[in-house]
Amino acid sequence: MVTTYVDDLLVSADSMAHLDEEFKHLAADLPIGNREELSWHLGMHFQRFGDSATIDQAAYTIETINQFNMANAKGRRTPRKLESQVTKADAPKDEATFNQAQKLPFRNLVGKLMYLSQTSRPDVSEAISESSK
Repeated sequence: MVTTYVDDLLVSADSMAHLDEEFKHLAADLPIGNREELSWHLGMHFQRFGDSATIDQAAYTIETINQFNMANAKGRRTPRKLESQVTKADAPKDEATFNQAQKLPFRNLVGKLMYLSQTSRPDVSEAISESSK
């Protein structure tokens, strides 16, 4: 006996008839649980307003801000050209400072910001790209 469990499966279609047909095909091979209208998926919040829909990641953004202790950071409008560039000259000069900097979760932060820019905030892509070089 084989058991398959899939969480957070998202199926979309251009009409309810097509959606029903797709679920019929899926149900032939897999046990399908509840069919709810989409509200949350992979950290994104979806809302429908008639024929329109919105996607936001406010909860993911706030979680990331809190995770990296950035609640008091200064915000700025985006997109905006960065006024300063970080270069090799800005790297720590002594070994102790370098080792301390290596412990900072910079890659983790950049990864989270890149996910945000690729899903719901393309306006921050340039700043993230520049800061991750």
